[in-house]
Amino acid sequence: MKNKIVSICIIGETNSGKSTFINSVVGENISIINKKKNTTLDFIIGVYNYKNIQLIFYDTPGLNKDKSIYLKIKNIKSKFLNIIDFSDITIYFLDVKKRNLILNKEILLNTKRNKKDLYIILNKIDLINKNELLPIIKKLNSEYKIDNIFPISSKFKIGIENLLKKIYSKSYSGEWLFKKNEITNKTDEYISKEVTRNAILNNLNSEIPYKIYVKNNKWKIVSNNEIVIHQSILINKKNYKKIIIGKNGSKIKNIREDSQIELAKIFNKKVHLYLKVLIDK
Repeated sequence: MKNKIVSICIIGETNSGKSTFINSVVGENISIINKKKNTTLDFIIGVYNYKNIQLIFYDTPGLNKDKSIYLKIKNIKSKFLNIIDFSDITIYFLDVKKRNLILNKEILLNTKRNKKDLYIILNKIDLINKNELLPIIKKLNSEYKIDNIFPISSKFKIGIENLLKKIYSKSYSGEWLFKKNEITNKTDEYISKEVTRNAILNNLNSEIPYKIYVKNNKWKIVSNNEIVIHQSILINKKNYKKIIIGKNGSKIKNIREDSQIELAKIFNKKVHLYLKVLIDK
């Protein structure tokens, strides 16, 4: 049986469930999940192999209501549109519990111009009444003339199999880009930084900006079942340091413990994590 391949670009507003979906399909937490805005700061690649078919998912930063494309990272708009261009399929995530569902016109024009398949994903159907779903589908179909609309719940894996079957049908003969056991192009070191950043966001108050970076200073497997990681939390303002550290170091302790527990689950090893907060303008 010849190998087949298909690439998928995942787009959607912040918190529409893109990262939960890709983690659910791939089977591991390779993309950061957090309810705070703009938590996916990179273009994550996830890989899922089904029989002789390799699916390559590009998880993109969330669309921002204030700007048509999330522009806080240099050149992100051109990179964003390039990923849509070279992907075979674009799947557009919408949070179905938000009643006023509007699609980004620039993305619609781009997919139409390049004759790309576009699937609309109505995510979080577990949070609405079933009777509300059909009118939403009819309205989207009427306004945007899109037939491929998939109601799903990434959290509870409802409807995902139907979506994947449609994606499988679009695969074509080609050499796999990733090995059979690879699930992402991101390294363990990268994933460890994302896990810590997620722990930071979970433990910070809403007034703290999300532009916080984590740097690995040391990442070493010291035995068959132990990893030692030294990380720096980089912030750009001095007054944020006290908030992150917390009274008597309570906040940084919680961040370290939460991250350490999650990393141990992911790597199936005992993790020794050491954190420090640095100001880096």
